[in-house]
Amino acid sequence: MEVLMRVALISCAKMKRPGVHAAKDLYASPRFKLAWKYASARYDRVYILSAKHGLLEPERRIRAYDASLNDRTTEERLRWARKVARQIRAVIPPMAFIDLWCGRAYWNPLRELLDGYQILAPFAWMSQGKQLQWLKANTAGA
Repeated sequence: MEVLMRVALISCAKMKRPGVHAAKDLYASPRFKLAWKYASARYDRVYILSAKHGLLEPERRIRAYDASLNDRTTEERLRWARKVARQIRAVIPPMAFIDLWCGRAYWNPLRELLDGYQILAPFAWMSQGKQLQWLKANTAGA
């Protein structure tokens, strides 16, 4: 029996370290750091969803930026989601399990474009505060 790949996609964060860093080290928010810790211990692969760059490999070096999907129009979010779906199809095999560890602005336009994958959005209806609370409770000792 074939074991399907498990992939976590973590959304970027507003709080960033200044300068150029590997994507996994750029985002400085407590929520991002805990999500990274949680996902890195439990998934075959972890990628970052960036409002500016789309799908990011964790080691890709990027400069700090100021962009968010929260203040974009529906059409801009759809354009972003189409780009990310193409990037996902290029690096993640079909039928993989993909968990979207991000808020609604990120998962909502993307989930409809990922047919052929097993999609789950664990933070679908959680506020940022509830996400942080859940991550703190579930990364203790990890």
